[in-house]
Amino acid sequence: MFAVKKSFIILITAVLLIVAALIAVLFATHSEKSPGAEELAQIGRGEAFAVPDDTAAVCRDFLSKHGITADFDNATDEYVVIPTKFNAIYKKYNELQDENGLDLSPYMGECAEKVTAELLNSDVRYAVLLVAKDKVIGAHITNGEYGDENLSLKDYGKT
Repeated sequence: MFAVKKSFIILITAVLLIVAALIAVLFATHSEKSPGAEELAQIGRGEAFAVPDDTAAVCRDFLSKHGITADFDNATDEYVVIPTKFNAIYKKYNELQDENGLDLSPYMGECAEKVTAELLNSDVRYAVLLVAKDKVIGAHITNGEYGDENLSLKDYGKT
């Protein structure tokens, strides 16, 4: 009986040490830019908040390379999850990203910031950018109406 209790205690101790080690690894690899519990709670709820300065800078730099300027002082930011498997809609959206020189495939299953900013010198058009790991991973231009066609950055100004 004592041998069973002793082996059980050793087993429980080993499991607890493994769990503690995994938690330590997760905290050690946790990026400062990763969303916290409060941000993750917003996923799928359509709630947006102000764009952090560092994210705005990444977006501004990316758009400037395409000759596009946007108002990031009034932009909105929300968290989204890139699906682990692309349906027809995401496949089409990723084809649009290919036109921008981007690819969402490496980010499947990951959380990203969705930044929406009104374009400057524009007839009510918006830039929507997906940002993960301090990098723009997706972008399109829209008029903001549900169901309207998304445009690649290279098509901006042609319609």
